[in-house]
Amino acid sequence: MHLIVSCLNVCLTLAVTTCVSLVEFPALAQTAATSTNSVASVASTPAPEPTVILTPRPSPKPRINGTSVFGVRPGHSFIFMIAATGDRPMTFSEKGLPSRLKLDATTGRITGTLKKPGNYTVTLRAKNKLGTADRKSV
Repeated sequence: MHLIVSCLNVCLTLAVTTCVSLVEFPALAQTAATSTNSVASVASTPAPEPTVILTPRPSPKPRINGTSVFGVRPGHSFIFMIAATGDRPMTFSEKGLPSRLKLDATTGRITGTLKKPGNYTVTLRAKNKLGTADRKSV
């Protein structure tokens, strides 16, 4: 009987201490409520905030983005897409591309194979009805 009374005293002491802690620390009360009652926490979840996009919209004029240095081992396939923003349709052109590489003027994709190592400086161009963008690449 003494053991049961001691156990009740400990349980009551813990209950009182927990209640006092929850009154003194509301954040702890929120955590306790969330962990013990998932249905109540779903009902009390605030509505999501509206999405805010801080990135400015790209200009309708052409702009070439991406890397200015690109490499591949001799004898391996060369595949490079000119990354450009701006209104479509857009056409692409180049100056200085090695003879074994070809540019698709409508997609901006450069493909082919280089047989020998070397450095090639190429000027890439993107053009639409609003303007032209040039970029030197190696």
